[in-house]
Amino acid sequence: MEPRMKTSAGVTLIELMVTLVVLVVLGTVAVPSYRNFISTQRIRSASYDLMSSLLFARSEAVKRNTLVNVTQGTGGWSNGWTISVGTTLLRTQNAYPSGLTIANSASLSTLTYANDGRLATAATDFTIAFTGAPSTVSPRCVSLKPGGMPATKMGSC
Repeated sequence: MEPRMKTSAGVTLIELMVTLVVLVVLGTVAVPSYRNFISTQRIRSASYDLMSSLLFARSEAVKRNTLVNVTQGTGGWSNGWTISVGTTLLRTQNAYPSGLTIANSASLSTLTYANDGRLATAATDFTIAFTGAPSTVSPRCVSLKPGGMPATKMGSC
C-alpha cells in the first residue's frame, strides 16, 4: 500500500493576500462615490424640508386667514426655522449638520405669508449647498416668487 497525501481544508496565505488586495481596491473606488451620494442626499433632504415648510406656512395662512411667519433659527437658516402665527408656534425645523449652508438672496430672516397665500415680504431664492463637498455635488435652489408658491431645482439660483 502506498501512503496517501493529506488534502488541505483551508486557504493558503497567497489566496488570503489576493482576496485582501481585491477588497482594498474595491473599497478605495467605492468610498468617494459613497461620500458624493451622502452629500447629495443631505442637500436634497434639506431642500425638500424647506419647500414643505413653506407650503405648510402658505396653507396655514389661507386656512387661518391671517399672517404666518417663517423665521430662521439663531445664526441663519442652516440652524433651522420656526413657523408661527403671532406667538403660537406651529412647527419647528431642527438645525442641519455642520457643513450644510442655506442662504437666501434677499438676506431675509423672516418670511411672511398673507391670508391670501401670497408673500407679504420680498420674493427670494434659497441656495442649499454642502461646504467641503466634492465639486461633483451640485447645490439646490428653492425659489420663492411673490405668489408664495415655492419651486426647487438642481443647481445654483
